[in-house]
Amino acid sequence: MIKLLARSQFNPHKHEKKKTFSERERQIIRLICEEKTNEEIATQLFMSRRTVENNKARLFKRMEVKTSVGMAIYAIKMGLYVLGE
Repeated sequence: MIKLLARSQFNPHKHEKKKTFSERERQIIRLICEEKTNEEIATQLFMSRRTVENNKARLFKRMEVKTSVGMAIYAIKMGLYVLGE
């Protein structure tokens, strides 16, 4: 993970508007960073698997990432997820 972060082209200091995320979106991001499956996220947050999938797709687009790994890197670099919490 550290090597991925080091090689990432993501620059948190780039001049772009800071994105804000709802509490539900932050919960989903946290669970993705904890390697939970869509089914596990759905169960834990009392929503359908399909709703989780839709939320993830919107988050990928807003974060401009393609995978859950990209989302985790973004979340860590932007302070949305802190390792070990």
